[in-house]
Amino acid sequence: TQSTWGLESERIGKMAFIESLCGVWRGSGTGIYPPRVPQFGYGEELTIKKLKPNVLHFTQRTWNPENDAPMHSETGYIKFFPDESGGGRVEFTCVHPFGVCEIENGTFSATKFTCSTSPDSIIRTASAKEPFVTKLVRSWELQDGKLVYSLDMATTVVTLQRHLDAMLEKQQ
Repeated sequence: TQSTWGLESERIGKMAFIESLCGVWRGSGTGIYPPRVPQFGYGEELTIKKLKPNVLHFTQRTWNPENDAPMHSETGYIKFFPDESGGGRVEFTCVHPFGVCEIENGTFSATKFTCSTSPDSIIRTASAKEPFVTKLVRSWELQDGKLVYSLDMATTVVTLQRHLDAMLEKQQ
């Protein structure tokens, strides 16, 4: 029989990636939004808090590094479903102030998660403006103590392509 400590140790090992995401992350990134906006830089702060052992809440805000003007913000939840491999399935929900709510599904490993929307998992409010987002593919990865992420996006006027890349460092 397995001891209680052994079961707890096994559970902690599977949850290590989830635990390591919690905290305040700051850094910078680059983005592009063709055909309207050429490449741009931004500062970012991402705060991730644990709500339950496998559920995280996040808030994200970005700003123009030249004048500190707000650029974007979003908030949502990440739910992890660990399996025997140390990884598993992930659900990512996110709301944006420009009238979009997204639901993404994917997988995670010991250092990374990747998820994407399906054709019916992006919902828009009546005030959302064109071009409409039609697909998102998101990847977060821990590399040498940093959180590195990318976001690919398709809209009603452009096919799926890289939209954002950033590298964040844990502040607390």
